[in-house]
Amino acid sequence: MDSAVEEEPVQSIRIKPHTFSNTDQSRGCDFIKREELESSLLKEDCFGVRCDIVILVNHKPPLQAPPPPELHRHLEKLLASQVGKDVTFEVGGELLTAHRCVLAARSSVFMAELFGPEKEEEGAIMDHVKVGDMEPEVFKVLLHFIYTDSLPDEIDGNDDGTNKVEMVQRLLVAADRYDMKRLKVICEDVLCGFVDVSTAATMLLLAAKHGCQRLKEACVTFLEDLLASVQEPGDDEACLASP
Repeated sequence: MDSAVEEEPVQSIRIKPHTFSNTDQSRGCDFIKREELESSLLKEDCFGVRCDIVILVNHKPPLQAPPPPELHRHLEKLLASQVGKDVTFEVGGELLTAHRCVLAARSSVFMAELFGPEKEEEGAIMDHVKVGDMEPEVFKVLLHFIYTDSLPDEIDGNDDGTNKVEMVQRLLVAADRYDMKRLKVICEDVLCGFVDVSTAATMLLLAAKHGCQRLKEACVTFLEDLLASVQEPGDDEACLASP
C-alpha cells in the first residue's frame, strides 16, 4: 500500500488478476524490488499489503422445467384413430371401436368382461360386445374419459342447459355400471350444482339408487329449505295478513 494513501493500492505495482485452481501451485503474483519498497512504500519501517480475493462459484444454468404430461393427449389421438383397435361395441345400433387393454386397465368391469377367467377357459377373446340400456352419445363420453381422464369440453364447460344435466345424469349411471369411481364423483359434483325445483326429486332418486351420498344430502337440504319457505304462516301472521 502507498504510505501516503492507505485506502487505495499503488497503481504502478498493481498486478494482473490471477485465477487459482485446485491444480495451480504458483504464488499468483510477482515480487516487488527492494529499492522500490524502501523508496516509496515504507512508513516507519513498515509497509502494508492489500489483497483483493474474489471467489468464483460455478453456477450451473437452471434446469429446464419438463413439459406438462401429454399422455392424455396421445391416448385421445389413439382413440380418434383406428390404429390397434381390437374390440367393437354395439351401442344403440351404432358401432364404436376401442382398445381392450386400455379399457381393462381403467375399469374392473371391462377387465372381467374382456379378460375374465371364463374368457380364458373358453380360449376366445371377445371382439364384439353389445351394450344395452345406454345411448351411443353417453358411451362415447365414457370412452373419452377412459382415455383422457377428463370430460369433453362441451360437458365440462359452463353450459347450464337441461341437455348437460341429462347427459351427466346418464353418465353417472354409466360410471357406476363400469365401476369408474372418479368419473362418478365428478358427475356427482356437477349435479350438486344443478339441484333445483325441477331436478331435486329426480336427482334424489338417482342418488339413492347409485349410492351418491353427497348428491342425496344436497337434494334433501334443498327440499327441506323449499318446504320451510312455503309453510303456512302462524296464527299471528295470519291475523296480520287478514283485512
